[in-house]
Amino acid sequence: MENIGFKNFRRFKYLEPLDLGEITFMVGRNNAGKSTLVKAILLIIDYIKNRQAGIFRFDGNVLNEANVVSFKRTLCQQADNDSIEFYFRIRNFDCILVVTGNENDTVAKVVSLSLQSSIKGIELSFNFTGRTLVTINREFDDDYEEDESLKTANKELIFLQQELSTIDQKTDLRNWLSKNDEITALQKRISGYKRINPVSTKDYSISYSLSHSGSEIASLDELLNQVYRLNRVRKNDNKTPRTELAAIRSLLNDEATIANELDVFLYHVNRMNLTYFGADSQKQTALLSIKDKSNSLAQAVHNFYQLKLSSNHEKDKKVIDFVQYWMDQFEIGKDYEIISYEGEAYQLLIKDEVDNPKLKINIADKGMGSIQAMKLILQLASVIHNEENGHTERLIIIEEPEINLHPSLQSKLAKLVYEVNYQYAIRFLIETHSEYILRKSQLLVKELNSNDDKKEQPFTVYYFDKEKGPYQMNYRQDGIFQENFGTGFFDVASQHAVQLLKRR
Repeated sequence: MENIGFKNFRRFKYLEPLDLGEITFMVGRNNAGKSTLVKAILLIIDYIKNRQAGIFRFDGNVLNEANVVSFKRTLCQQADNDSIEFYFRIRNFDCILVVTGNENDTVAKVVSLSLQSSIKGIELSFNFTGRTLVTINREFDDDYEEDESLKTANKELIFLQQELSTIDQKTDLRNWLSKNDEITALQKRISGYKRINPVSTKDYSISYSLSHSGSEIASLDELLNQVYRLNRVRKNDNKTPRTELAAIRSLLNDEATIANELDVFLYHVNRMNLTYFGADSQKQTALLSIKDKSNSLAQAVHNFYQLKLSSNHEKDKKVIDFVQYWMDQFEIGKDYEIISYEGEAYQLLIKDEVDNPKLKINIADKGMGSIQAMKLILQLASVIHNEENGHTERLIIIEEPEINLHPSLQSKLAKLVYEVNYQYAIRFLIETHSEYILRKSQLLVKELNSNDDKKEQPFTVYYFDKEKGPYQMNYRQDGIFQENFGTGFFDVASQHAVQLLKRR
């Protein structure tokens, strides 16, 4: 997901779409709207992955973790109507999703969904009020170019025709016939390309009303296939007005192009994987029960243990090394051991000295900061292992990762997510109140801009102001922010220092 905005959602009557970077930090006062953005992303990704075009759910597992349970709790109290609009971009597709529902609905109704391809000029609109209405618009740019395959084939045809013109048919008939056959075959291939990618660039718009039964729970590609069938019937119907035939023929020519564009959209949707790490700071017991779904450390240990990692396998060893390295960086220990009890519970033991394997400390006996950091490291390690084997596009949302960590370790969180993003192409959206995380990101930006290789810096920062709404904080080349944070963030420490000096 490249950006997201919405209307009538929670505390925002309207939020202009915000671009998401490789690592996006959200900062600001409490109740300023940071969690609202997170909840919107969770809802949208859950919707587009469930492949039920007309149904919008509030009762998924991830949504429950984020405390999103009903339509009433998501509708803005200042809304002028009972519909919520989401605006978002996935790769080259700009999307508008409108949903509505009753107060206590955990499954709401999709009013409409629009997908617009910025490359092919295709817009697909699905309206689910009454009978399902599907509208296809195609707009061609003035600088529209033929498909690359068609352009290449045309160039090849010109070259073959030039070669044929240099061959004397009387003296070299065999060569002439062979080259002529190549040209004939290529001309047939070009005709096929033109059927898929017509040279005609005339804009058109066409709509079809589908049978209401089952349309709301059908997938987008199923709905389009219904449209194609109706379009073919309409073309062969003698009663079809001549004024409609141009659009009907255009859609027939464009079927493969439109189907391909939707396939590309669904491909990126299917590759999207979202992981949500909520904030909690609960105390831990010596035994971590698998059945305790509210215990995020127990679940993190369980998921990690089930990977069955072996240091004899190169990919597994990379994950093990990752855990050990960051354990050391966050001053948790040098190594770990997980003991399973009949598949019901675990012990997580920390080794402070590698050379003394008998010296093991239960994670519950460590400080809350070590518990929090270890949980995050295991969660990230599990995702990294799965990404190594899955080739997906992963977005990890983390809520307040700095809980219980002292300032120097908070700053290391910025380095941690930077390294994971750089090495594994995993994107992050992080809600934080930590000044130290952002300070470290500034140093990383300065360092990146100072290096000869000029790596692109991955950080995006939004400050959520209660009055002004969210705005982006842009980094200068030297890491300094061009904009100022709202009061109560970077300025608190300096204000307190001034007050102390005044009292001397």
